[in-house]
Amino acid sequence: MKPRLISLIALLGLLIGACAPATTPAAPTAPAAPAAQPTSAAQPTAEVPPTPAGTPEPTPDFDKIINPQPEDWKYGPDGAAVTFIEWADFQCPYCSEVAPLLKKLADAYPKDVQIVYRHFPLPSHDKSLLTAAAAEAAGAQGKFWEMEGLLFGKQADWTDQTEADMRATLTKFAEEIKLDVKQFNADLDAGKYKAKATSAQALAQQLGLPGTPFLLINQQPWPQD
Repeated sequence: MKPRLISLIALLGLLIGACAPATTPAAPTAPAAPAAQPTSAAQPTAEVPPTPAGTPEPTPDFDKIINPQPEDWKYGPDGAAVTFIEWADFQCPYCSEVAPLLKKLADAYPKDVQIVYRHFPLPSHDKSLLTAAAAEAAGAQGKFWEMEGLLFGKQADWTDQTEADMRATLTKFAEEIKLDVKQFNADLDAGKYKAKATSAQALAQQLGLPGTPFLLINQQPWPQD
């Protein structure tokens, strides 16, 4: 690994703060797993249904948790020397600081760094599920990362808005990144991606993630104790 890249990763660790959920569970421990293998860059378009009431939660597959998956949102090449898997919440102020730093690393080392984004909409944030669904709706049109950049980059402008004002803001964001705005709004209003957002929230809680942003760097939590 390049020395400058190592130093930048160390600096990133020093900068990371965290938003915590309403209750803070212990951090997860995962069994050792083989290094990630290259996967396709296919992007998700289908929502994930929630677990029916009364159905026991399945045991998480830690190999899938600690390695990039085909359905993940990815920025950078598969098989990169350094892979960041980030669980984040668009309304978390610490995530809005870390996300652009990760992108700068990926842009500075386009052959060596991959960012994998996973949702952890915190229950304590009133627009976390809506913004996760909006990012998914943008992703369905091939512009997840453009919406991610706007949501984090302009977080201070919308985080205290009412839900009605936030919907208008999301429409403006969709226009700004040149989405099919009619389709985007129809998807949001129909709740097409709400189940996927809530399922991601439930999985993050089941894993015991302590808050956002939560990072794995090459399968290892960062910063380490």
